[in-house]
Amino acid sequence: MLHLHAMSKKTAIYVLFKEYPDPAGRGKSAPYIQDSAEYLVDTNALLQDWTELFDVLRYFSYERANRYYDEDNMEGLLEVARLFPNEYPGAVDIVTSEIQTLGMTSWKAAPAPRTDVYHYGGYDVTNDLLGDMAQRENDHIEVLKRVKQDTQHQLTPEQKEYEPCVLLQKGAISAVQGVVSVTSTNSELKIQSVDSIAELHDWISVHRFPSRHYVYNPKHGDAHQPSRTYTNRHGHSERAAQLRTTTAATRVLLKKAVGESPEGDLWYHDDANGCYIYFENQGDTPQHEYHGYHLSPGDKNYDKINVDKLRRVQINI
Repeated sequence: MLHLHAMSKKTAIYVLFKEYPDPAGRGKSAPYIQDSAEYLVDTNALLQDWTELFDVLRYFSYERANRYYDEDNMEGLLEVARLFPNEYPGAVDIVTSEIQTLGMTSWKAAPAPRTDVYHYGGYDVTNDLLGDMAQRENDHIEVLKRVKQDTQHQLTPEQKEYEPCVLLQKGAISAVQGVVSVTSTNSELKIQSVDSIAELHDWISVHRFPSRHYVYNPKHGDAHQPSRTYTNRHGHSERAAQLRTTTAATRVLLKKAVGESPEGDLWYHDDANGCYIYFENQGDTPQHEYHGYHLSPGDKNYDKINVDKLRRVQINI
């Protein structure tokens, strides 16, 4: 049964950048952050690094997620632009504007209350961005324990909420097979690290919170029921677009679907049926509900599907 309440917690995407190795001795935001010697000799290297990461964040503008950056890390990234403004004209303003447009906030504005001490690579990161991610991951583990022990179903919906975290970065810190390991007093916390649209899409399709919910619409049927006819706005009888998949398969496709905004519709290519599936947003409901149907060229809403955007996560369509 779905509970009618507004989710206060949601997926958290943290971003870390490599920093400029200042010969004058400016300290890095954290000793474990990597710098890039390329930034000293190649203007394009810095521009490419931040452009690629911002491009990933822009792609996922449709996700209901918190997007965090570290203020000190951002200063380290922009240090070269401040030292050599002629080489990087307007860079500081561009990045500042991008952060605002993407709705990014400093993780320090609302840090997770610490309940443990955290280390990474021999460094105490309790009060760093990594410590904030580790704390949220620790909180997630505690929620899972409570839910497992709640055999009488006495937990409120709020007590079941958590914030799955992912780190978006390109060489800012060391990750082994896409995982950054942070240790607490009694455990090792594994933080997922991604560096591309495809990787973040794979991760968020599995770990998104709050999750999306598919709602069966008899108008469109499913793999077992035909779609219905209805009277369109011109007074003519018309058959609704058919949903060709089972409920289970539709739910899987909904997890992977992409869009343009949190309030908008979603779409994905259904390889098994060789066509696109379209998910209509049921409105601003706490359950984040969608109903779906398959489309062919010429069908209503078909032209709303951004095929070029989909090809960034579905190469072969």
